[in-house]
Amino acid sequence: MEPGVAAVMRGKNILLLERIAASFGWPDDLVFEHLKGGFPLVGESKPSGIFDVDRKPASLTRDELLQHSKFLRPALWAKVANSKLDDAASHVWEATQMELVEKGWLTGPYSWDGLQERFPDGWLPVRRFGLAQKDKTRSIDDLAENSVNRAYAVSDKISLRALDELVWTALTLFKIFLSKGEVAIPLSDGRLLRFPVHSFWRTLKPEGLQPSVKTVDLKSAYKQLAVLPADRCLSVVTIKDPVSGAALGYESWTLLFGATSSVVSFNRVARLLQRVLIELQVMASNYFDDYPVLELLPLCGNTQSTIRAILDMLGFVWAEDKDQAEAIASAVDSVLADGVMASFD
Repeated sequence: MEPGVAAVMRGKNILLLERIAASFGWPDDLVFEHLKGGFPLVGESKPSGIFDVDRKPASLTRDELLQHSKFLRPALWAKVANSKLDDAASHVWEATQMELVEKGWLTGPYSWDGLQERFPDGWLPVRRFGLAQKDKTRSIDDLAENSVNRAYAVSDKISLRALDELVWTALTLFKIFLSKGEVAIPLSDGRLLRFPVHSFWRTLKPEGLQPSVKTVDLKSAYKQLAVLPADRCLSVVTIKDPVSGAALGYESWTLLFGATSSVVSFNRVARLLQRVLIELQVMASNYFDDYPVLELLPLCGNTQSTIRAILDMLGFVWAEDKDQAEAIASAVDSVLADGVMASFD
């Protein structure tokens, strides 16, 4: 494994994940090649087999992008050098230094001349700016501005159906517990899945059947995945030094928040992890880096232990998001009570 890729993927048990996926016939074989070698920023992505196909061709080839870089490079570098230093810029500077020093996601900093020497065949700055959110400033890397996103051809249509899945699961559970011993669930092929309700659930009082919603969040989502080493030259994170006022560049070893390819690549991995959780009988949905989980109170402790064990075993860094869980639970309640879709952030 290339050293930079190995640094980002340190602690991840890719071979175990690959073996687990093979046990249930996961169709996206290419994802493991990318987990081991890095995910590309440009080029044509192949259909993964887990999403509907919706092809969106690239408007630039890699060679054309590098040719354009002769003109884009000085313009973007000057734009950063001439930018104002405000509160958002200060947050971005501090976050970038943390990624460099503490996280090990970046190398640098490099001057213009240093980058010219480092990437003699061409390189592209990506302007990093701050976007104020509820309780923090998020660093955004503008890969639309430097045209990298134009050189990536999308094949997968990412489906986001977490709330639909949660509501269906909740309704199905209610039907099971209201039944008189046997349940019949219609399948997509027209068959009926019939099974008896376990005696344990029939003996519980209503309060014991109360559902609970928990959200597990993959921390620093895209930063847990490595970028293809050959594409690092196309995403040199560029910010302004608040002391000298000069523009500085950093080579990123991870996927960047702002790249079209990052969205597609990360969701392929995220959906695989959801499938692993389902294989462990965890009622998990998936919404980007969030995993809303529905469970009944008697099994909450067991389910929580299962999620922690498998994510730790596979090496993915996670956290429980209580605020998101409350929002999702409220949305599910609204759907069940009113029969309408409720939205949440």
